[in-house]
Amino acid sequence: ASGLATRPMAYLSQHPVFVSKTVAEELAMVAEGTVVEYVPEKSAPNIAELIGIALEHSGLADTQLRHIDNLSPGERRRLGFARVLIRLLAASAADSTPQSWLVVLDEPTAHLDHTSATLIRSALRDLADGKLPNGQQLNVMLLVASHDRLVHAAADQLLGNSVVAPTPITDNEATEAAEYSRNGGQEPNDVPVQRVRLRDWFHYLPLNNVKFLAGIGWAIAAYLAAALLSALSGWLIVQAAYEPPILYLLAVIVGVRFFGTGRAIFRYAERVTVHDAVLSWANRIRLRVWDALGSHAVQWNKLTRSGGALSVLISDVDQLRDAVPRVIVPIPAAVITWALATGIVAYMAPGSWWPAVVAGIAAFIIVPVIVRLVDARTTTALADHRTGLVTATSRLFTAAGDMAANGMTHRASNDFATVDMRNSAPLKRNALAAGLGDGLTSLVAGWAAVQTLWVAFTNGISAPNTALVVMLMLAMAEPFGRFSEAMTESRTLHHQLGKLLPLIEQDDDHRDRKSVV
Repeated sequence: ASGLATRPMAYLSQHPVFVSKTVAEELAMVAEGTVVEYVPEKSAPNIAELIGIALEHSGLADTQLRHIDNLSPGERRRLGFARVLIRLLAASAADSTPQSWLVVLDEPTAHLDHTSATLIRSALRDLADGKLPNGQQLNVMLLVASHDRLVHAAADQLLGNSVVAPTPITDNEATEAAEYSRNGGQEPNDVPVQRVRLRDWFHYLPLNNVKFLAGIGWAIAAYLAAALLSALSGWLIVQAAYEPPILYLLAVIVGVRFFGTGRAIFRYAERVTVHDAVLSWANRIRLRVWDALGSHAVQWNKLTRSGGALSVLISDVDQLRDAVPRVIVPIPAAVITWALATGIVAYMAPGSWWPAVVAGIAAFIIVPVIVRLVDARTTTALADHRTGLVTATSRLFTAAGDMAANGMTHRASNDFATVDMRNSAPLKRNALAAGLGDGLTSLVAGWAAVQTLWVAFTNGISAPNTALVVMLMLAMAEPFGRFSEAMTESRTLHHQLGKLLPLIEQDDDHRDRKSVV
């Protein structure tokens, strides 16, 4: 056993797991890892040619561009065998290897049709003789676990005497399974995004939930409390300079304390009610997606492939769940707060209302358009990237044994890091857009405050009232900023809802059919 532990190795598990998207990418990863490990740079082979040879002798000729998630179980087993072959083919490019290769195969012919199983048995006999598909020679120790009687008959040594005859699969059955699994050749990870209509927002999002609507009300109260805290503080400071009787100021002092304390209380109430409503709604959506995955045969590949169901049920649903309160709550809360603040300005400083109106138009229309142009859809790209990371991480952990035994670990981890780093540019652009939105809304609020000060001064408004409306306009920076962020996040909400709509609507159709029956 100690001698086997140090030998170069190639391995086919009973249920092979893969980490790449396409057949060619998977085999290239194995070949390149083997080349780095065993082959001198001057002897590096033509990997594309070796991929073709390995696939041809595994019964998968001309499948380089096929997506692995669309392969049938028999094709996946043959791809696992091709992965073993290309590791040995790549190693044969070296002038010599330190020791004989240990090749471990677990049920290489199980669940294969007669033609494919015959091809694999022929390759096994050649490997046992040290002969590779390209005609090269390589010292190989072949260890096969199998219930195949024909494999037993060709073995040099047979361990154990209990043999279970496998159930043969006909060529027609294998062909039908392969055609069914292809699903039109569409990449399963590239989930089609369905067009989202306005009625879909009202039908599938918790917009009619009483707790959710109460949360929006608490958000409005929190925004107003912050704005009135600032406004009354400004009025109180200026009015106190006139040294009026303390009782004259006491009511406003109580108001400042109320709004200061109320802001935190209202915000807490908003968080509790909104999160309670959204979490309950997200759980119902998750169950509906699960029912859709399990009740429709075309969705079963998401359940069977590594990370498929995880990316949909966890990542996609969670990102939709997180986007709902970030988008739907701030938009009405900001608009209503601004409208009430504009009314207060018009009442306390007649003639000074128009800067507030202009600021609202700029904050609610112009700034979001600029931010969306700068964002350039990086928000949705990052959402897809996070979903992809969940799938990729699950695959890497599931395929750890296959990768370690076939020299893929270093290359797979490097590829994972490269893909993650590739999204640093969209992440920076997204942060730039968010920062630009905050900066522009602060400028808009600042301009409104300065302009309101000038208009109030020229109209002869008293100093305390002028201070009140100016500080009220400055406080609009918070709702304006949250509105800008919500409009940017709305792309994520729209995108994630579009990804889940096909599954949710399938579940609706399934429930309708059950009710009819």
